[in-house]
Amino acid sequence: MDQFDLDTCTRFFMWGSILNAGLMMATTFGWMFFRSRAHAIHARIFGVSSVTVDVAAYAYLGIWKALTLVFFICPWLALLILA
Repeated sequence: MDQFDLDTCTRFFMWGSILNAGLMMATTFGWMFFRSRAHAIHARIFGVSSVTVDVAAYAYLGIWKALTLVFFICPWLALLILA
């Protein structure tokens, strides 16, 4: 089994950061363009208001951003400093 060296770990966290940021941006733009459709779907399925759906989506994106920062971007920056 190969050992993980500093360069491999740095590349892993770099690509993890890039993929998470890209997916987060795609999700954000998707939410911006399909927001009214999402309101209608969630109101029909779960019976919740548009405000509730907006708060849930905002919280989801905020938690995703915080987790990406903590688990991908900060380790990547730390490894860049070590290299």
